[in-house]
Amino acid sequence: MFMRKAVVGEACVEAAFPGADVAGLREAAAQLRAVYPSAVAETLLASVNSRRWKPARTAIGGLRKQGRAGMWTAPAIAGWLKLRMDEGVHEEESYAISDALFALTEMRPLLGEYGCEPMERFLDDVFQPYLLTLLAPPVRYWQRAIVGYLEREEGDLEAVAARLQTFVVAVREETSDWDQYTHAEILRLLGEIGPKLERLGVERKWRTERRPEPIERPVDWLIAELAAPSVERRIEACRAVRRLGAADAMPALLALAKELESAPENVVEQLREEAMAAMLALAPEPQREATPVTHRLLVLAAQDPNPSVRATALAALAEGPSTPEALDIALQAAESDDPDERAAGVRLLARLNL
Repeated sequence: MFMRKAVVGEACVEAAFPGADVAGLREAAAQLRAVYPSAVAETLLASVNSRRWKPARTAIGGLRKQGRAGMWTAPAIAGWLKLRMDEGVHEEESYAISDALFALTEMRPLLGEYGCEPMERFLDDVFQPYLLTLLAPPVRYWQRAIVGYLEREEGDLEAVAARLQTFVVAVREETSDWDQYTHAEILRLLGEIGPKLERLGVERKWRTERRPEPIERPVDWLIAELAAPSVERRIEACRAVRRLGAADAMPALLALAKELESAPENVVEQLREEAMAAMLALAPEPQREATPVTHRLLVLAAQDPNPSVRATALAALAEGPSTPEALDIALQAAESDDPDERAAGVRLLARLNL
């Protein structure tokens, strides 16, 4: 397609991707410029011209060197790249396309660190699907840079894997050293994405099988999270259960452990460990027969006429091993009129995991 009019800078986004949220991207760019000012970024971007790829290549290289101060230009660079591809890239220009992709490869994680959602969404949901369409025969020099961009493993990984598995068939037949390197990098990326695809499959299965339960108590939220359609959310829920000592979550933990028995080990290994740690934290300590000292403390806590003595005995019992007799005494003390004895009884109940 012949481009009749030059497009420059941020205007490249709308020209290349008419459906993009241009207003949102410009607002995000303004925020980034305020946080990470640059004395030269705007001047460099003004030379990112859709009709003049040589100075544009140099300008993009300069923006790449600005680090965080240049990351706001990522959508414009993506738009410029598409405009150039639409016009038709000749061999000499291949290096400029690769350089643009290298710049975007470095800018994308910087945007993630800052949390710039409008630009992240644009790159992952608009630009990356377009890039995948470029992974098609014939094999070109700059396609290796696309593979490098995809190594960040952002966006729709299932779509990435599907396209790579199709494209690798074409690359497999090439014999040049460069294409063999590209072939190897595609295979490596597929190997890294593979386990994540299994995880996505497990989480999709969870989403279809689970229905959210009504939340009536705070612990109900944790119980619901233990069945969330996300490995990460379940891991965090297990950790929260352990930290809070949420004993009511034990049945949900047991159900989770049972469910994980049929899940791929490489997907749920960490989740299984966190679930076991939470269950161990909630499990009451084994009760023991009272020693003579413990027996004497039990007698004092239950029968001494002085509430201060009873409270002291209860506190001592809370520091030692739990015994069957301690439960009744703790329950009795928790109803005491004496505030110190009542507090000591409550602490002992908490110690007994009740």
